[in-house]
Amino acid sequence: MSSAVKIEASVELPHAPSEVWPLASQIGMLMCALGFPPLFRSVRPLPEGGVEVRGQTRFLGRRLRWSQAPTEWLEEEFIRNRALFDQGPWESVEATLELRSRDGLSTHLRLLAEVRPRDGWGRWLAAHVVAPRLIKDLKQIG
Repeated sequence: MSSAVKIEASVELPHAPSEVWPLASQIGMLMCALGFPPLFRSVRPLPEGGVEVRGQTRFLGRRLRWSQAPTEWLEEEFIRNRALFDQGPWESVEATLELRSRDGLSTHLRLLAEVRPRDGWGRWLAAHVVAPRLIKDLKQIG
């Protein structure tokens, strides 16, 4: 499929990054706070070391399943997740949540996401359903 659908949204929060981080670092909880269905994750130890993280949720009545790449983060600065979908409208979704503070008392929270669609339906869903909802709901928590 063609290039990724890019989503960007930001909000100013009247709380220090140290107060925002506990919620921002819990992606599943954050997605529920934004009105998305609950995410279920399973973690399985691998014989060679490390773990395999699998996730699933329902979206528009359809079950989505994915494997999750290792999460990258720097506490109180950013968290980045990447999901590789088994089937469905998307091949992958990479989301980064950045926290920035100019004064130590408030936080500029910025969401950057890239949705790689599997087909035209996936592109339409990402651009016309997921992106507007993320942007609207993120602004409401501010």
